[in-house]
Amino acid sequence: MAIQKNWPIFLSPTPARVQPGGGEIDLSDGWRLECQAAPASGLLPEYQAALEIPMEGDGKPVRLVEAEMAPEAYRIEVLAHEATLSAGTERGFRHALRTLRQMGASGRLPLCTIEDAPQMGVRGFHTRIHPQMDAAAVRRLIEIAGRFGLNTLLLEYDAYFPYRRHARVRDRKAFSPEEVAELVGLARRQGIEVVPLQQSLGHLEYLLRHDAYAALREEDTARAQMCPLNPAAFETFVELAEDLLALHPGTRFLHVGADETYHLGACPRCRQRVAEVGRAGLYGAYLEKVLRWVIGRGLRPIIWDDMLCEHPEALDYIPRETVIMYWEYWTMADPSPYFVARFRREKKPVIICDERWGREWPLEPLPEVQRRAMDYFARPVPLPENLGEEFLARYGAYLGPDFPKFIRPFPYLEYYQDQGFDVLAAPAATGTLQKVFGLPHLELFFRNIHAFAARCRENGKSLGMVTTSWYPFPPELLHESVAVTGQFTWSAEP
Repeated sequence: MAIQKNWPIFLSPTPARVQPGGGEIDLSDGWRLECQAAPASGLLPEYQAALEIPMEGDGKPVRLVEAEMAPEAYRIEVLAHEATLSAGTERGFRHALRTLRQMGASGRLPLCTIEDAPQMGVRGFHTRIHPQMDAAAVRRLIEIAGRFGLNTLLLEYDAYFPYRRHARVRDRKAFSPEEVAELVGLARRQGIEVVPLQQSLGHLEYLLRHDAYAALREEDTARAQMCPLNPAAFETFVELAEDLLALHPGTRFLHVGADETYHLGACPRCRQRVAEVGRAGLYGAYLEKVLRWVIGRGLRPIIWDDMLCEHPEALDYIPRETVIMYWEYWTMADPSPYFVARFRREKKPVIICDERWGREWPLEPLPEVQRRAMDYFARPVPLPENLGEEFLARYGAYLGPDFPKFIRPFPYLEYYQDQGFDVLAAPAATGTLQKVFGLPHLELFFRNIHAFAARCRENGKSLGMVTTSWYPFPPELLHESVAVTGQFTWSAEP
């Protein structure tokens, strides 16, 4: 019999629809598990462990039933005499199991009906491996990501990957091949795809600091970027990427990085090429070769967007199978009084707002954290004049109707889509060094994640969202951001 007790149902991510029934059932009171769904058969041991009920006997049934539904959708109906969990795929039954674990942790289930499906296709988290992020920390990150409905983990290993052909670049704390295989397998069992990231041009300090690679350096001070005109640069990327992909079987994507390549044109050969074709031509021609190699492997390449936004002529070189990952860590509300203007910003500030916020609109109501961020990050300028005619001709239509006072948040989302690309949104869990009480400024980052997710839902065409994390903080500080990402990519609630 059902226990007549009304209690709130706390679930995260928030399901699309929850209808409480009033009361609850005690699973120790003669219940059994009954599977009528082939897609759920591989999950039966996990269902039994979660519910602690047998498969045999004459008890009241908890039925797993196959139904025609969206790939990740599920339905749970708990009545006094039976419970039915419906889905059309293993992924749907896995999400139902996740919700069931949260509801039934006490051995009791509330009478209710739940209908649920995610708002976004790709729901992910990125982390860059560092000395505190050992295999145990990644394992825990995967488990928490699965608990909150994520389906993608973007791993940037750097020197912590067990490269075979370039073993000299491996850190002494690099993962073993067995550890990588274990993590990829754990993620797969959680319904999470691990997407590896191999930098193809810049952010290769861990490689270029070794004198054996001196000939690849674009310059000899930062030692961060390969020369795109040196044939050995592409060959080295291929060898690194092949080693990486060998331990990530089944991945559909390879992220090739290519962000913040600020030294384009530093070496004499590249300087000459820039004089002929511009930085966009130098960058685009090299990346086209990289991206077509990835596509030739049957994978979709992913690339950071910042250099393409700064040098949009390079988009002419980029195959349209490429996914552009649009990263922006400062916007936190709609509309926004400031934005990131990357195009042609040599010797100009990049995060900017209109100078009239200082004299005409100082009393305009803004969320306190947004005003503080504007004061800290944004440089006041005469906005239309500072951006210039070329910027406005290319991007002006995407800035929104209230420009220049307010800017539509994340304006390049539709720009990239209009150029024929799929786009992944990339907010930040720890993307700036803003701190409160010595810890990452979580409110700033949570609002950034929330605002980007809201724009993706409004847009309706993005592939999804992957929250990024940077800097070698203790990995436990990322767990709340994983939960926040799960909430805002899964749920339609604000």
